[in-house]
Amino acid sequence: MYKYIDQFAFALLNVGTILFISKFLVTEQAVKYIIISSLSSFSLVLVVALIISPFWIFCVKGEHQNEYFNFSIKLTLIVSTLISTILSLFHYIENESITDVLIIFSLGTLYPFYDFLRRALYVIHKESLAAMMTSFLCILTAISYFILFINNVQNYTFYLSVLVIFLALFICAILLLTRDFYLSSLVTHHSSWQKKLINYWSLGKWSMSSMICFWLATQGLFIYFGHTVADESIVTTRLCLSLAGIMAIYFSAIENKLMPQLRELFIINAIEKISEIRISYYKNSLIISIILMTLLFFGYYIFISEDIVNLNILLILCLHQPIIGLFKFESFYLKIKRFHFKVFISNFIALAITALSSLLLDKNSSNFLAYLILINGLVCSVFYIYFFYKNRDFTCATRQSDQ
Repeated sequence: MYKYIDQFAFALLNVGTILFISKFLVTEQAVKYIIISSLSSFSLVLVVALIISPFWIFCVKGEHQNEYFNFSIKLTLIVSTLISTILSLFHYIENESITDVLIIFSLGTLYPFYDFLRRALYVIHKESLAAMMTSFLCILTAISYFILFINNVQNYTFYLSVLVIFLALFICAILLLTRDFYLSSLVTHHSSWQKKLINYWSLGKWSMSSMICFWLATQGLFIYFGHTVADESIVTTRLCLSLAGIMAIYFSAIENKLMPQLRELFIINAIEKISEIRISYYKNSLIISIILMTLLFFGYYIFISEDIVNLNILLILCLHQPIIGLFKFESFYLKIKRFHFKVFISNFIALAITALSSLLLDKNSSNFLAYLILINGLVCSVFYIYFFYKNRDFTCATRQSDQ
């Protein structure tokens, strides 16, 4: 229960800040906020795929938790700092803003570090602490943003600076409250850091590559087309993508629950049971998606905007989420069979077709970015299905059971 509260609060922090900025900041400032937050998120993508996911696997056995925690926390700092430095320099070349550079570096370092720490709390069975910390982080950020708005602050740097300060404070709080576990991790390592690094890379390289492709086809679009597409279109599309992302919270929660179960069933070759779970997944996910899409559409219409153009963008992106969510099961199956490369190929081809589509679609259209994101989701899902049916062994297992 606490784990889901933590995940929901962390997702709400991302969705809520974008919703607030899009609603209350002037368009020009909102665009700058969106570009910087999107750029900073690249560091988080790499850390999640390359460090956090392998960390969860290697620290399953209690005797290795401290060892891998110590290694992972250092690697998170190194990777996030390195990537944030590169992102900061990239942005400085384009904009020559020292303030932006400092914010990008800080967000790019602190966000993945906080994400690692809150997930590491699951491993040491402190989910309640993770839920409490992330909830307070979300609440305090919301209060601070409203205070800034009431005082007529429109500059995006103040809002991003508040987020940086709170992330730093809550990181310190988690480290302080778990100092016994952190200090006990400073032990003699059973294996060399080179071996650990190779193991992490072996597990995370294709997942990282897949997530980079997905990031480029979503967050990367706002950065690349930031000076080409109309500011209003960027703000509306980013807002609608965040709102549609509420559906992704459901799919992420299901993924966290299903993946261990599917691994166990695959090991014992219970393919028929996997097939039953797949059918149930489709049915439940479709029902939940329709309910959430309806609530989001009417909620947006009532509370945010009645503009038909904005509603079209929301509808397109609300279709995108169920598509990539429903057919995630195929990617789950490919992952438990260790076909991570094929998951990457699906994402890479989808990215290539998205890039090609950007040359053919009208950049002056308000739906331009939304259509690109939808195309990416459709193409990626098609290839998930293709590789799933090409590599499935449902028929074989059924025949064996009949015999």
